[in-house]
Amino acid sequence: ERASLPSQQRVAIVTGSFDQTIDGVALTLNRLAAHLLRRGHAVLVLCPGAPGRPLALRPAARVVRVPSVPLPVWSEYRLTWGLGRSAARALADFSPSVIHVAVPDAMGSAALHWARRRGIPALCSHHTRWGAYLDYYPSLPARYLLRRLSWWHLKRFHAQCAVTLPPSVAVKLELEAHGVGRVVVWPRGVDTDLFSPKWKLFSPKWKRRLEA
Repeated sequence: ERASLPSQQRVAIVTGSFDQTIDGVALTLNRLAAHLLRRGHAVLVLCPGAPGRPLALRPAARVVRVPSVPLPVWSEYRLTWGLGRSAARALADFSPSVIHVAVPDAMGSAALHWARRRGIPALCSHHTRWGAYLDYYPSLPARYLLRRLSWWHLKRFHAQCAVTLPPSVAVKLELEAHGVGRVVVWPRGVDTDLFSPKWKLFSPKWKRRLEA
């Protein structure tokens, strides 16, 4: 499974969402993993999961589960407290040349620490505007303080990353305004196999089917 050419990489992806939940993070990282594998790179995914829960997506790469419990507010997502022994052992056996961290939680922090101790470069993709979530809970006590704490944590977290990858210029500017450095936009693009004029979704025939 080791890369056979110097230009090939062994990429470990650390994420809170990959195959048991359908969201933007899971879709993006599955496409990334599939693309890397097509280009001849090796990929390992570390992700929490609920025992016995059916898969929402067919994983594009091998997945190793990280110990977790349901998140109290959103039970479909999982709360971690590190990598766990089995996931850390799988990561060591995989011997990554680069680590891609997509979640700023205890698991993501543990992965950054693991990489730093071994001199392995780690990059971080930024998917969720955590501070903006608080605007949807106006009755939440100390909302202003929680927003400040959220940005304080994100700044410290991303300071450990070789580069931080937001999806747009607007999010890049927001990160930089809060003191996050080394930020480069990673645009998601459009899957032209799914979204293409060839499907003619707005043809008269399609409209008639909707009205029937």
